[in-house]
Amino acid sequence: MRIVPGGADRQGRPWRRVALAALGLVAVGLARALARRRPAIKGIKAKQPFAIAMRDGSPFGIAGIWENWKEPASGEWQRTFAIVAVPPNELLAQIHNRMPAILGSADYERWLGDESDPHDLLRPFPSELIRMWPISTRVNKPENDEPSILDPITTLVA
Repeated sequence: MRIVPGGADRQGRPWRRVALAALGLVAVGLARALARRRPAIKGIKAKQPFAIAMRDGSPFGIAGIWENWKEPASGEWQRTFAIVAVPPNELLAQIHNRMPAILGSADYERWLGDESDPHDLLRPFPSELIRMWPISTRVNKPENDEPSILDPITTLVA
């Protein structure tokens, strides 16, 4: 999925993730999306497949923003969307240079509510509250939708 700023005159290059730094720039046209359109997204994604979960097994949300965009030629409205990325915490820095903004359960109401500037929620989630383990590349195919996809695998070190 991608997000297109509501006032854009064309789609241009789609934004798949929105970096935290970009959210501070009103010029990118996403101020309304940050102020009012913030879904919480459930899920994770990584290059080398890794599962990431709360240490206590509880569910968690991922911050996102959405925007409506009107295609100028057809006049058709499209709802666009992006996951908000932040710098990685110490744990996730081992596998990537950014991470999704994970929302703790205490943050859901604020993120989904009417508050216009919840920037303090957009931070690396504490490493000590999550765990990470390598999983099979079978996770890359949607037809492999089964619980065993999250089973830990042994990785070879070169």
